[in-house]
Amino acid sequence: MSHTLRQPFLNLLSRQFMIPLITLGLLSPTNASNPHTSPIENGDFQRWTSEGPEAWARGKGSYRQDQTMSYSGRSSVKMTHPDGEKTPAAMLMQDIRLQPDREYEIRLAMATEGAGSVAVRVQPIINGKPAPKQDLLLNWSSVWSWSTPWTPIVLKFKTSAHPQYRIAIASYGQSGESAWLDGVTIAQSADASVESEEAASIYTRSTLLPWTPEESFKATERTGAINLSATPGDYEAAFLGLKAHRDLAEVDVQLEGALRSAQGQTISADAVVIRMLREQALLPKSKTRAAEAGQQLAWWITVRVPDDAAAGIYQGNLVVRAGREIVSTVPYSVHVEPFRLPALDIPAFVYHAEAYFPPGDFLSEEKRLAYYRDMKEHGMNTVTIYNTPDVNGREVDFDRDYRFSALTQEKLDQAKARSGQSAAEWESRQALGINQVMDLALRSGLVTKEFPVLWLPIKVAGYGFGAMPSEALEKSYAYWKSREDWPEFLLYVLDEPNGQPERIAAAKDALKRIKGLDLPVKTGTANVPVEELGDDYDVWIQIENRVSAEMAQAAKEHSAELWTYNCNMPTENAIFTRAFFGLWAYRARVKGIGLWVYYDANTWYIDENDVIHGRNGPGRLSRICPSPAGPVPTISWETTRDGINDYRHAMLFDQLLKQARERIAAQGDSANPELSVALRLAEDARKKIIQSIPVDAMSLMGELPWAVANKEFVPVIGFGD
Repeated sequence: MSHTLRQPFLNLLSRQFMIPLITLGLLSPTNASNPHTSPIENGDFQRWTSEGPEAWARGKGSYRQDQTMSYSGRSSVKMTHPDGEKTPAAMLMQDIRLQPDREYEIRLAMATEGAGSVAVRVQPIINGKPAPKQDLLLNWSSVWSWSTPWTPIVLKFKTSAHPQYRIAIASYGQSGESAWLDGVTIAQSADASVESEEAASIYTRSTLLPWTPEESFKATERTGAINLSATPGDYEAAFLGLKAHRDLAEVDVQLEGALRSAQGQTISADAVVIRMLREQALLPKSKTRAAEAGQQLAWWITVRVPDDAAAGIYQGNLVVRAGREIVSTVPYSVHVEPFRLPALDIPAFVYHAEAYFPPGDFLSEEKRLAYYRDMKEHGMNTVTIYNTPDVNGREVDFDRDYRFSALTQEKLDQAKARSGQSAAEWESRQALGINQVMDLALRSGLVTKEFPVLWLPIKVAGYGFGAMPSEALEKSYAYWKSREDWPEFLLYVLDEPNGQPERIAAAKDALKRIKGLDLPVKTGTANVPVEELGDDYDVWIQIENRVSAEMAQAAKEHSAELWTYNCNMPTENAIFTRAFFGLWAYRARVKGIGLWVYYDANTWYIDENDVIHGRNGPGRLSRICPSPAGPVPTISWETTRDGINDYRHAMLFDQLLKQARERIAAQGDSANPELSVALRLAEDARKKIIQSIPVDAMSLMGELPWAVANKEFVPVIGFGD
């Protein structure tokens, strides 16, 4: 098995099993063993002697460090059961000290080669001897696994009056089979009192777990290090929290210089962006601020791995300061993987209508370019164009937007007054035609010829989306085709006609006329009524709760592409956007995916002094907030990018599965037993992680109240949710 297949295959077999757990908000991938709160030594199995993992006593069987299987750090312990044993068990043990009469949690992750279990025992040591069975705090508490992927384990117990304990973790399975352990930590269940000289406590958790400054961090979330994995050219984020124990001034987090690998390579400090979590789920770049005793703050720390970064572990330190005082130093490392992710194979977009932007300097050429670049950096690969070149039904002009040209002067004056824009700003917005829009989108790298742009031409008080007069549409198509560098367009005809008889009738008329022009123009809209218009549209952009196996089959029967969109998910909901664009989209095999909206809040912005004005609209749907420095992301906009990367990981995983099957078919199982075992484990994992996700996982959305109540909606995507 060549390195080009083996290394990515085994890495994906292990690391990406974590995706569903993170998506469900079950566990943060960023915690290493915690030296501040966990008495377990070497719980992430990074340190090894010639005999086995440092600080651990061992039972029967063999033990080795496995750097292709990891959960909380960069490696795990692979425990292989002894051959020929009647009751095979591999065991690790460690003696630790705990505070008497306290509630504790022991956490670890396990994976098994076949069906097996791990059992945990917590045994007091009294006068130097292990206590008898009746005094055990956990007596071989067992958790089962049916092969890979990783299973997280959380067990609670209460200490007795004694300070010393023996922790034993045993793995049971078939003779000669292996099991993996990683991320073993113990911490008090509730936050303990903090010594008076400590200025603040530092925490980390999954970026997908909802958090507000009023929510207390858990003792189990206290951190000693943040370890991330990422691929070249991509992003990875971590959450860092602080609880002040006395008044602190000028609190901030900074990366101390560049990240460096053992081979001397670096990732510049500029590649790491530190953002403070603010109200309305906003993430502006961090600035110093005061924290009163008892107050909590939180940051998102995002690394963008350079495209040319060599594989390896890049290390540095995050320094939490209060003025000149160093409050905490947190080791921070990024494991750059030895493989790259494939490009997304479907169009992904966020609806973008500039009419919603507030008055002021938010739509300059520089800002518009920044918005398109921001979309690209968050995983999008196409865009919507709300722009109309139709001058009068017969002539077209691609250097100006004629959306309002059908209004009477009185109505036009009213529209200008409602916009709050100056006369000069109103004119500058109308002077932006499709030529200028496409130039910016192409310069940004957001659009290419691979995927169409979604074009929504409209005449206010004239006609609805896509219902342009025939002569103007024919000339628009001819001009569009003459621009050889432009992608094709998907013409959006009318809007959301499902259940709307008047819109259905209007759509039928418009589509019949467009098809009669004999132009090779594809048409689509959101929320297509299948019975009435299924044969008329080329692309069905169905609301996510209508996506099902039955809908996919119907689209196939009508020779239509099934796309999906969401238009009611508030930006506080980080889990939804990751699942929506990620593993669910991959499982549903939709042919395109979109989200409302990039910005639709009208008056919400951040000024040059970092003051937030207005609110994120009634539905809290804007993914970004404009500012003089450019777009400020919300948490769900960040996790939209995470979802896109999940999708791309799944793409690569399936590509590698196919390669492995083909190689085994050509060579036979016996020619490469290691590959055969890895393939079996990988196929089991795929069933649990991808195949187990219901295609109609989003169907519950239709049962929930509109928008606001959906803040906490989490799709059921399987894997024991």
